[in-house]
Amino acid sequence: VLSILKNGRSQPKDLVKNFKGGTKALYDTLKRLEKSSAIIRKKDGKQVFYELKH
Repeated sequence: VLSILKNGRSQPKDLVKNFKGGTKALYDTLKRLEKSSAIIRKKDGKQVFYELKH
């Protein structure tokens, strides 16, 4: 997931295409990374984006 996010901010639906573990595993991974402060979750209107914390 981190290598995918390295390219900038991404929406979860874009990440699912490149993630082999399935949707639930992806969301669990995103939550875990967010808790460990490795990534940031941002909302833009109704869209949610994830990006690496610098």
